[in-house]
Formats: sequence, structure tokens, C-alpha cells
Amino acid sequence: MHGKRAVAAKVLAAAASLVLGAGLAAAPAEAAAPKTPRTYYVDCARGLDVGPGTSPDQAWKLSKANTAKFLPGDTVLFKSGVTCTGTFAPSGSGTAKAPIKVGKFGSGAKPRIDGNGGASAIYLHNVAGWELRDLDITNTGPAPAANQQRAGIYALLEDYGVGSHYVISNVDVHDVNGCDCRFPPSGGVVFYATGSATPTRFDDVAVTGNTVQHVDRIGIGMLSTWTGSPLVPMTNVRFSGNTVRDIGGEGMVVFNGSGAIMEHNVINGFNERSTQDSAGAYGWNATGTRIRYNDVSNGKGQAMAFSLDDANIDTVIEYNFSHDNKGGFLLECSGNDVKSANGIARYNLSQNDAAGTDGPYTSTITISCGDASNTQIYNNVFYAPASPRLVTNISTSTMGVSFTNNIFYGQPGNSSVSDTTGKYLKNVFYQVSGAPLADPTSILGDPGLLSPGTATSMATATGYQLHQTSPAIDHGAPVTDNGGKDFFGNPITSKLNIGAYEGTGVS
Repeated sequence: MHGKRAVAAKVLAAAASLVLGAGLAAAPAEAAAPKTPRTYYVDCARGLDVGPGTSPDQAWKLSKANTAKFLPGDTVLFKSGVTCTGTFAPSGSGTAKAPIKVGKFGSGAKPRIDGNGGASAIYLHNVAGWELRDLDITNTGPAPAANQQRAGIYALLEDYGVGSHYVISNVDVHDVNGCDCRFPPSGGVVFYATGSATPTRFDDVAVTGNTVQHVDRIGIGMLSTWTGSPLVPMTNVRFSGNTVRDIGGEGMVVFNGSGAIMEHNVINGFNERSTQDSAGAYGWNATGTRIRYNDVSNGKGQAMAFSLDDANIDTVIEYNFSHDNKGGFLLECSGNDVKSANGIARYNLSQNDAAGTDGPYTSTITISCGDASNTQIYNNVFYAPASPRLVTNISTSTMGVSFTNNIFYGQPGNSSVSDTTGKYLKNVFYQVSGAPLADPTSILGDPGLLSPGTATSMATATGYQLHQTSPAIDHGAPVTDNGGKDFFGNPITSKLNIGAYEGTGVS
């Protein structure tokens, strides 16, 4: 987003050619002799600062656990139903084959780690090979100062090289009142690569099946200061199956991603408290990002569900359900010096987006900033019966965006499409005004959607299928490398429809 220009100054103009970390230093080697992995127990109600910690009746306190150096294959278990106050800041690294695992023992509620207003509740500093499961994380303190970081789970690599293998699963992170800042990042689950001497990055990161609620600023994010000279990409990153609610700024973001995946997440309520630009899910300075099968809703202010942001190369946004986002569905914003290219948004459903306070970025789709070559938006449905603007182009670029096979459904009295450089082919316009209507391939009139506006989730979106009498059936234009299936899982055949449904029509 626009607030990242200070970092963008460091990005190479040739950001399209991400380097896969050639020359990066390997993670520091562990000097410990081989040993049999051990299980350690932490009980903040009855634990001790002495003893081996290797049985429940000889469990450690949190302070003792922070003095240990864990080795590959070790396990650290926290007592269920017990709260530890302070920061768990362990030492030692595991590997992908022998990770250090953190979980729970005993019956009852997930063990809680309460950061009590510190910089983080869990702090993984210059360590790798960690897996965190079945925990409850919170970190509330006094109102933060302007740059006072506060996070739930914070993985920080400084001049480290490659930190590999991090798993966070079935963890509840909530009530983290950090500053409204990205550098250093505040939020629920945040990864940060920084330093000045050794190019540093994360590899093999899986954040899956967690809940993150009422945190500032970032829900789940990966950030870096290694954004140019050299550009150091994050690899094998996946945020999947998470539920993210009531987020101060962006729901999910990956900086410097190379093939990062954000899929099957529910993001409900973002940009709740931030004064900066935010989006529900996006990549920045990234190549090959896949954002798919997500339910993104209730973004506040001018926040968009998705963004094709600075230096985004080959990003695909597909099969998502976006709804009730005040700013809109998509912001396309390429920096003048950090250009984006080959962005695709396809087979998505946008319902009641851009019905918020009027502003320069309040449009179902907003095209702004500089040149972004070969941006394609095709086979989507934009149902916006309360939005005055469906497409608004305020960009300085003359390249234009390609709109193919989309359904634009506006408000009674018409919604505008204000775009003089876009390339429009085989779209349906209903209750719409604007230049693209004059295109001879346009279809003007009711698209014949079964029951638009009735979806409440990904699973209840059948109202965006087409009636068998729809003028959109078999009237689509061919698109190269179209993904092979529609929003509903139907295969894409040679007979193409307009919209996100490729079936034969419903009676």
C-alpha cells in the first residue's frame, strides 16, 4: 500500500527477477553433541526453577524454560488450563526432520501465554525448526507508543541467513494491542527478516488452522527489510485455513514472497483501527503469489479485500468470496519505480463491496499509481447494488487493464465505470454507465444470475450461478491459461460463459 514508500525506495526496479537466495548464509550450526530427544514440561502454577523438567511432577516455571537450550527433536509441553505470564523466548534450533515441538499436556483449556504488554508473548529470535500447536496467546498492555511493538507470536531473524521450518497450528491468538506499524511489525503472528550484514529470509513456513482476533496491526504477516540490493525472497510460505477477525490493519500480508500461498482463510473485519492503507490479503514485492479460496469481508474505511501492489509479479487472485468491504474488491497499484506485471484476478465473487464512505479508493475496482503491464481481470462477478462506482481508473499509466468475461451488476440508477484506458471484451453490464458499454462485444442487461446477494459464505454462493436463459451462457471469450475450473469447481470447456460459473445453466 502507499504507506510503504519508505521501504519501496530500497527495492530494485527489476523486482520481477527475484533471486532465490543465492549466496545466503546457512543457518548457524548447532554445536551440541547428538542426544536422545527429551520432553520438557512447563507448569506456571506449580513448576520450579530447579530440576530436570522432564516429568509433569518436576515441571519448570517459564523463567527456567527460557534458560534452557533446546535441541533437535525436543518437545516442550505447557500445562493445560494454566496461564504463564511473560514471554516464552527459547534458545536452540531444530530441523524439518527433527523439529522442536511446543504443545500442551493434561486436560482442560489450551495453556495460555500472556505477554502482559511485552514486545511479544512468544519470541523466536534467530532460531529455526520450531513447531507451535494447541496454545492460547494474548498480549495486552497499556496503550502503545507510536513505534512500540507488541505481538502475539514473533519470529525474528537478524543477519541470520536462511531460517527454515516454522509451523504454527491450532493456536488462538487474541487481544494484542500493538502499535499501528509494520517496521518492526505488531500483530498476531508476525515473521520479520532484517539486518544489514547477512542477507536473511524465512523458508518453509506453515501457519495453518489458527484463530487470530482483535490484534493490531497485522493479523498474520511476513515482512522484511531485505527488499532490494539484494532482494531476498521468502520461500515455501503457506497461510491456510486460518480465521482472522477484528484486525487493526491488514489481515494477511507476505513481503518478498516467492510462490507464497494464502488459501482457505476467513478474514472478517480488517483496517478496523489503522490510519494507514491496508488490505485483507496481499503480497508486496513478491512473485508468484497465490491468493485463493478465501472469504474476505467487512474491511473498514477505504480498505480493499485484495491488492495487486508494488512489485507484484505473476500474482493470481482466484476463487475468492469478497463481500461487504467498504473500500472495494481490488486495488491495482504499481509503483513507478517498482513496477508490477502479469497480475490476474479470476473466478472471484464480489458481493456488496464498495458501499462505504465515498473517497478516491472507494470503488469495486480501483486502478491507481503507475504502470502494471498485462493485468487481467476475467470471469468474475461484481455484484454492487449499493456502490456508485464499479471501476475507477485514476492511474497515471496508459497501459490499461484487460477486463474479459466479467459480470458488472450496479445499483439502481446506475453505477459508473470510469476507465478510458481499459480493454473490455465480452462483459455483461447491468445498471451501469460508462464508456465500455459502447464496446460492440458488451452485453447490456440482466445477466440472469439465480439469486445474487444471498451468499453468506463460500459454501452458500450458488446464487451466482446462471439461469439457463442467461445471455452470459456460451458468450464468453477464450482466455489463455485460465486455471481449468470455475468458482464452483466446474471444468472450463471450449464453450465459455461470462461470469464465475461455467455450467450449462440452471432451470
